[in-house]
Amino acid sequence: MKEKVNNKEYFLAKWLDDKLTDDELKELVTLDDYQRLLNLRKGLKDFEMLEQPLDSTLVKIKNSITQKRNTISNKFNYKWSFSIAATLAILFGLFFLMSTNEISHKTAFGEQKIIELPDGSQVTMNSKSLIEFNPDSWESNRILKLSGEAYFKVNKGSQFTVNTKNGNVIVLGTEFNVNSLDNYFEVICYEGKVKVEKNTKEYILTPGKTVRKYNNNLIEEYITNKNFPAWTKGESSFISVPLEFVIASIEKQYNLVVLADDIDTTRVYTGSFTHNNLDVALASVFKTMNIKYLIKDNGIISLE
Repeated sequence: MKEKVNNKEYFLAKWLDDKLTDDELKELVTLDDYQRLLNLRKGLKDFEMLEQPLDSTLVKIKNSITQKRNTISNKFNYKWSFSIAATLAILFGLFFLMSTNEISHKTAFGEQKIIELPDGSQVTMNSKSLIEFNPDSWESNRILKLSGEAYFKVNKGSQFTVNTKNGNVIVLGTEFNVNSLDNYFEVICYEGKVKVEKNTKEYILTPGKTVRKYNNNLIEEYITNKNFPAWTKGESSFISVPLEFVIASIEKQYNLVVLADDIDTTRVYTGSFTHNNLDVALASVFKTMNIKYLIKDNGIISLE
């Protein structure tokens, strides 16, 4: 019985053998995988142009790739599948060796940070967030990875993409906010036009429009009259957000732990809290919801 070949391996093999165009490959894999594969191919071509490789390990990798590419046939047999799987392992190993120029920025509890990207675009990061991008390929491929929350002011130019584990945000030049956390995803457009890709659906946002999804709820769309995210001015603001996410935001801003086992964290909260006064922040959230709280030692807040 013949082995079935993994689709991604099959697509990659055809693409490496020039039997699949870039545009065709782009339709068959994720945007993130597509960009990685383009960088891989460029690195391989650059490597082949070197007359004297810097070490014997890269020579062995190149020779192994060449040998395995020559084994590709149109039949889905076991040897073909094993060969392509081995080629993939070598390719991705080489990719990570060549990706040493990727830049990352992260923020700590209660910290905000403004980052200027290679094209002059600006990212304002909220607390406990992470961004990653490659400056070497930025001019032609403006792709950035985000975990957490950030406010973007993007200069016009080529397509600008924010990749998150919850979905992708694609623009040309605009201002928008992305919040991507565990079980929470929200994108707000403040200027221009934003395309949000979530699973197999697309949402086009114009100024004031927002898409949001949390837990297993359906995706919500609503309108805001704000011109910028409140957190950039020292205040976190919420519109009908489950209390569990409000609590998580308090924990990140003030570097503390909130014990909430004895309350219903699915209740929704509309309001805001300040970033510069813990007592006021706690009162703004919990007193308005008639929730008692006790400030303990070592940065622990107990709710009841």
